[in-house]
Amino acid sequence: SQTINFYNSQGVQIGDYNVQSVIGMFKELATKIDEPSVTSEEKRDAKNGLLSVLNHPIVSSVLGGAASGLIGRLNNLWRLPANLATLV
Repeated sequence: SQTINFYNSQGVQIGDYNVQSVIGMFKELATKIDEPSVTSEEKRDAKNGLLSVLNHPIVSSVLGGAASGLIGRLNNLWRLPANLATLV
């Protein structure tokens, strides 16, 4: 057995196959989609694509509960009604 102590730490990631960095990447991507340099149609297409990827059964199984949590965060970020979780 090994003991590891952390003090005043942030962003610590331990273990194999962590999804923390993947979730961070999706959050950054979601923020970039809303940048003013793209048209509304491009934003809508990009949001639909991102939500489609996150809703895919294989992606959901790899990311586990983090996928549904991320979809909820994206819906809040984009202020989507709950019934539009998979459509923008």
